[in-house]
Amino acid sequence: MGPFLLLTWLGRSTCRMGVSWTPSFVATLPPSCQPPSCLLPPPSAGTLTVEQIYQDRDQFAKLVREVAAPDVGRMGIEILSFTIKDVYDKVSYLSSLGKTQTAVVQRDADIGVAEAERDAGIREAEYKREMLDVKFMADTKVADSKRAFEMQKAAFSQEINIKTAQAQLAYELQGAKEQQKIRQEEIEIEVVQRRKQIDVEEQEVIRMDKELIATVKLPAEAEAHRMQEIAEGEKVKQVLIARAEGEKIRKIGEAEALVIEAIGKAEAEKMKLKAEAYQQYGEAAKMALVLDALPQVRRLMGMGGGERESCLPLSPWGLRLDPDTLPSLSLSLSLSDCCQGGRTSLKGG
Repeated sequence: MGPFLLLTWLGRSTCRMGVSWTPSFVATLPPSCQPPSCLLPPPSAGTLTVEQIYQDRDQFAKLVREVAAPDVGRMGIEILSFTIKDVYDKVSYLSSLGKTQTAVVQRDADIGVAEAERDAGIREAEYKREMLDVKFMADTKVADSKRAFEMQKAAFSQEINIKTAQAQLAYELQGAKEQQKIRQEEIEIEVVQRRKQIDVEEQEVIRMDKELIATVKLPAEAEAHRMQEIAEGEKVKQVLIARAEGEKIRKIGEAEALVIEAIGKAEAEKMKLKAEAYQQYGEAAKMALVLDALPQVRRLMGMGGGERESCLPLSPWGLRLDPDTLPSLSLSLSLSDCCQGGRTSLKGG
């Protein structure tokens, strides 16, 4: 025979007259028995098992209230609230269920604890790994930073060395420039001193030249100037004399030319008259002309060549006689020529 179920039901009911009372029901039932509906009406046979009643008391109380409310209502009682104080049996079946549930709960708790510890270990391992990763990354960053610092420090040191070398070189170069500038200034000073010395020497030479000029050159130059003035005066005198002589000769020439021109005109007139006279006399006139020229021809033949050139005889008509042709001279007188110009052509034959 199975265990009996002891139910204690406390309810607070209100009759229709307004009187409140609290009934108490205690029933000892076997698991398969159903209590009378006046005591604890169950929902329906086989709806809930003992385990369900023991484990889900809220659901059991709800079903009891739904089923019992109409019955007690016919009695003029209204169920306001009720509480299931306890559910137990004498054979400790329900307590065994509790132990099993407790064991399950304990097991679940242990499993939960183990899982929690496992998860905690996993999380701790993950945290440690993350920490190690972070530490590694931090160490890596520190190493990188240190390496970058060392590289930057080396770069700075190199730059400082370069700047120092450049500064030293610039200092040496500036020093060399300053030395060169000083030397240039010294050279310029020496040049200026040399120029001053040259100027002094030039001034001394000028002074000596002036002294020499004052003592020697000036008298000589004065004498030379005097002689030059005399020579220039003499030259001007000679030029003036030459000009006067030239003017004299020109005047004389002009006068002689006028005289010759007048004589020529007179001779031409004379010859014209003679030609007219000879034209009247004929051959006798020609012979008279030849005879008049013979004394001059004889005189020219006795002279030298130069004397003949300088002394050219003229015929009575003003014609030049060539001495070389005089030995074989043959005369031919054209009366018509004499009439035209008073000229006689002498031909050697």
